[in-house]
Amino acid sequence: MNARPGAAAPDPAAAGLANASLAPCLIVNPLSFRASCGLAEQACLLARARGAQIVAIDRPAALTAAVETILARRQREVMVLAGDGTVRAVVDQLAALPAGSWIPDLLVLPGGRTNLIANDLTPGAGALDLLRRALDAAAAQRWDPCLAERFTLCIEQA
Repeated sequence: MNARPGAAAPDPAAAGLANASLAPCLIVNPLSFRASCGLAEQACLLARARGAQIVAIDRPAALTAAVETILARRQREVMVLAGDGTVRAVVDQLAALPAGSWIPDLLVLPGGRTNLIANDLTPGAGALDLLRRALDAAAAQRWDPCLAERFTLCIEQA
């Protein structure tokens, strides 16, 4: 799922979303390529200034725990600033949930080297501009998720 910042959204209460009043959450992998070149710091400053929760992850266990916390809180608006590997890990964790489970709305921001996933979902979008628009939309209660279904290919070798 990828959010379109700035469009009108349905009423969260009407949609039955618990904890819709929680601040948006930014998951940052500061070790991802672009993020490690100063983007993570800039994104965190912007998110903090706009009242978003920031979760910096530096290892797989921290990411798993962060996603579990988001699920437990039913935190609706989640942005991920990371590379394809981190994004894939988040999506894999959510995809492994039982059918019908609640999942948050994800906005994928380019923070890695190739950013194939982010570029597919939001072509040509700059991470900070997209983050700024998303935070503005969340503050105005105009966070508008749209379903973006993708089939992924994972190639692993020893």
